Amino acid sequence: MPDDKVKEPFQSWALVEIMGHVRLAGLITEESLFGSVMLRVDVPNAEGETVFTRYFGGSSIYSISPVTKEIAIALAKNICAKPVTVYDIEPQRQLAGRFDRQDDEMEFGDR
Repeated sequence: MPDDKVKEPFQSWALVEIMGHVRLAGLITEESLFGSVMLRVDVPNAEGETVFTRYFGGSSIYSISPVTKEIAIALAKNICAKPVTVYDIEPQRQLAGRFDRQDDEMEFGDR
């Protein structure tokens, strides 16, 4: 007899601890990406809206502690995790312009 039940996707508010001492709190779900199942963490702001998302492979997870939505939001606020930012090349260009091209030494006089 075939099983007609459709498995509901996993979803819970939780504190997630990752090897390497990363802690995030938010809404966690299981998502299949790149041929493997990954843990998705949607990190909320104080209003409970997602401000950024991070994905982790199963082998990197140290622990998951289910909590209420309110506790997850408070934890996320206290952890102060930041999303990945876009790399800004302009400061590197400015630094490169401070090198004297003849002897490849930095010009320290214009600091």
